[in-house]
Amino acid sequence: MLSAKFNKFLKVFLVNLTWLHLKKMGVRVDGPELSTSVDPEYLVLSCFITGNYDARIFSSMAEWLSQYESLVSIDRLWQIARKDVRDNQLLSSVAAFLGHVLKESQRVRWNKFFKKYPLKDLHQSNKKTSNPGSLETHDKILRKNTLVQLRSFLGPSIKADVLYFILIMSLQAKTENDCLFTASGLQRVLKYDLSAVFKALKSFENSNIITAIKPSSSDKRATYYILSEENPFFGSFARLSDKKTKERATLPERCYINWGELYKIAKSIDSLIAYDEGIINKNNQTGFSIIIKDKLALLLNDLYGLERSASIPLDLKKSKSKVNALEDIKIVELTKYIEDSLKGVILFLSN
Repeated sequence: MLSAKFNKFLKVFLVNLTWLHLKKMGVRVDGPELSTSVDPEYLVLSCFITGNYDARIFSSMAEWLSQYESLVSIDRLWQIARKDVRDNQLLSSVAAFLGHVLKESQRVRWNKFFKKYPLKDLHQSNKKTSNPGSLETHDKILRKNTLVQLRSFLGPSIKADVLYFILIMSLQAKTENDCLFTASGLQRVLKYDLSAVFKALKSFENSNIITAIKPSSSDKRATYYILSEENPFFGSFARLSDKKTKERATLPERCYINWGELYKIAKSIDSLIAYDEGIINKNNQTGFSIIIKDKLALLLNDLYGLERSASIPLDLKKSKSKVNALEDIKIVELTKYIEDSLKGVILFLSN
């Protein structure tokens, strides 16, 4: 079994992760907020994990959706649901929640979801009530959230999301190679259909927003793209060549985060908590301890991958070498590595 202290720490981590995200989206709440990119679709889904540990999350999400539902990309949420989440019970709860908090005129846009998950599934809706007055002013939300600006202008579309990714990645790049991206790379992060990604990139290329770096005839690698310095609207976000001294634009987001990877970690933590709390009164503690250790090791391995998959650097070198010999490591050591890593995630996201 996990210690009561570590069990509580995991729950607090999940709740704080969501509050960071909600505050960046405009919810009025005390504490730090994200200094990185946001992801409304994964935020909606994550509320159905973390809201079980803090019911105020449902109220805040309801208030935000009542004002900004039109900025949620249904196409992207649908793609994530089909390819990443694959949890019919969760998606049924999402549909029921939307049916409860949205006005009748707003529900029309969500018919695709409601056909798959009918509104007769309105269970638990009595605890998910809105909390009027909990949002920042619209102007303030726009100033601190580039994605809200882009989706307000372009709609909740792939073009808004691709541009959001390109602008932030170009600003955070340290070398020209860091500025390069491919269609398949965008598809893995944004979760849109690959053909739609190619179509959006072609549109941006035709508008001189991005430049394609064509591979040579003997080079079989994918085509790379880079933000064009010459574009009159977005060129100031590009990483300038060494000889140029033009001042670059800035954004309120200092780096782009793949929230899909953090969502998977949140799901793993939620599953770990549920398993741990389900065995408290069981007899075979030795057998359960082995399973708990395996689950902790899998979670730690997921954390190892955050730098590669979600651009979140964590110093895990010491724990990496030790966890390779799982039978020789104690649960208390595993929990210490995980606790330090999760603290590092929150610190990085809010720094």
